[in-house]
Amino acid sequence: MRKKLTAILLCVLMLLCFCGCEGEKKPETPATMLAWMLDDHLADLDLAEQQDLFWDYYNYYAEESVVGYEMSHHNELRFLPDFAEGEQPSWDSAFIFLMDFADIWRNDDGYVCWPQSGLEEAADVLLPDYVIPEESNGWVDYHAEDGGYFQSVGWSIGGAVYYWLTTPVQLEDGVYHAEFLGYALDEVWYDAVDFGPAVSNEAKLCQIALDAGVEPIKYDLQKHLPDILQAGQLTPCEKLTVSFKLSGDDKLPLTYLSAERLQLTAN
Repeated sequence: MRKKLTAILLCVLMLLCFCGCEGEKKPETPATMLAWMLDDHLADLDLAEQQDLFWDYYNYYAEESVVGYEMSHHNELRFLPDFAEGEQPSWDSAFIFLMDFADIWRNDDGYVCWPQSGLEEAADVLLPDYVIPEESNGWVDYHAEDGGYFQSVGWSIGGAVYYWLTTPVQLEDGVYHAEFLGYALDEVWYDAVDFGPAVSNEAKLCQIALDAGVEPIKYDLQKHLPDILQAGQLTPCEKLTVSFKLSGDDKLPLTYLSAERLQLTAN
């Protein structure tokens, strides 16, 4: 299906170039591609093509980096706070979500810091009407000097959750509704040794790699994982239902309006 979608996009882009249509913006990244296809071509996309679009976007690392830090969309759904439309998430859950999309620096003690203004800019796009509190939370301490900034209290986040679109995206009055299944994996999944039988996703992946004649550590997970998820070979840890609108931002194309997470298995 990915080849089919790529061929469709190339044909559309060639037609746009040939016609010299003004005002059309050529998609250049998975972020701009996602927004462009949802806005102009959603009705023409089948489920498999939509799955490819969202997979590319949520596994996308932006080119621009700050102090060696690259903006990553990989955790965008993983840390998207649960909140109903018209309500606001907690400060703890909002911070861990927004932190990937704001500038950072390190202080003299090596702690990562986020300027208040950077988090506010990210919130303006991702979480409409959310006000960044000038207070500490479980992740950071607040400092009022230098325009206000937040300093990490010391923690790390390991592992990953990969999200797979399960039903066609619905559009109603300018609001998109999407449903995903999330699949949790350890950071070093290829070290799993439980093969009797393989009960964890990590062990299942190791067995899949071995069956393909590849050592798990050398298995190209990003290449093969979409087909594995499509085939239902892994166990989902959660079901995530989100509503969003298009933001108009080239790097952060989605403004989230609600999110509801249903835990299926231990994450």
